[in-house]
Amino acid sequence: MSSQAPHSRSEHVWILAVALTALAGAFVLQPTGTGKLYVPLPFLNEKIVLPDTCLSRTIFGLTCPGCGLTRSFVHAARGEFRQSWQCNPLGPALFAVCLLQIPYRIIEYTGLSEGWRIWSRGKEYLGAVIWVLVAGLIGSWVIRMLFSDFAPW
Repeated sequence: MSSQAPHSRSEHVWILAVALTALAGAFVLQPTGTGKLYVPLPFLNEKIVLPDTCLSRTIFGLTCPGCGLTRSFVHAARGEFRQSWQCNPLGPALFAVCLLQIPYRIIEYTGLSEGWRIWSRGKEYLGAVIWVLVAGLIGSWVIRMLFSDFAPW
C-alpha cells in the first residue's frame, strides 16, 4: 500500500480544473513571433498582448525554473515540440502530465480504479515522478543560468 493519504474527491476536482485551465490557455493563447503571447479577439479583429509575468525576471533580471512554461505549453498545444522545448526543456513533459491529469482525475474521482491492482501499483510511483519533474525543472534552470550563451533557450 502507498504511504500517501488518499486524495479527497474535491481535491481531484480542483486539480482537474487547474489542468483544464492551463490546457485551455495553451490552446487559446497565440505566439507573437517575438517571444510574447497574445489573446486573439476575433470579433473585434484585435489582440491583447500579454505582459511579462515572471517576477524574478522583472525584479532581479534573472529567469526562474518556470520561465518559458506558458510559451512552451502554447507551442506544445500546436504540436510545435521543438519550439516548446526551446522555451523550457521540461515544458513538453509537463504539458503531457497536464493532459494525463484529465483521465487520471476522472478515474480517481469516479472510483473506477477500485480493484485495479495495476492502478494502485502505478500510483505508488507518482510521488517519485513529481520529484523527478521538479528536479528536472531546477536542473534545466541551472544549466540555462550557467550556459545561457550556448543554450538555444
